Amino acid sequence: MRIVPKTFELLGHTITVTIRKDLYDECDCYGRWTRGKHLIELQEVNKDVTKSFQMQTFWHEVAHAILENIGEDKQSEDEKYVDLWGQCIHQVLKSKRNT
Repeated sequence: MRIVPKTFELLGHTITVTIRKDLYDECDCYGRWTRGKHLIELQEVNKDVTKSFQMQTFWHEVAHAILENIGEDKQSEDEKYVDLWGQCIHQVLKSKRNT
């Protein structure tokens, strides 16, 4: 079951999301945002990557995409800052209750 979207819209751009078997081997990372391609790549779920971790990584990469698209390149380069945003967004969405 795929929880992350295949595409989404951000400030007039279509962002494509791909799941890769070899991303970690290629770049020593679990996710990657490529601005010029409007592309987020994520490592597939495996023995080292849970679905929850993959979703948090997705939100981390979305934070990069948002920051860069609003001209906040310096903040996007701060991995701690971006990671905290990704973790917070993931937790809010994961814990939401419909009342």
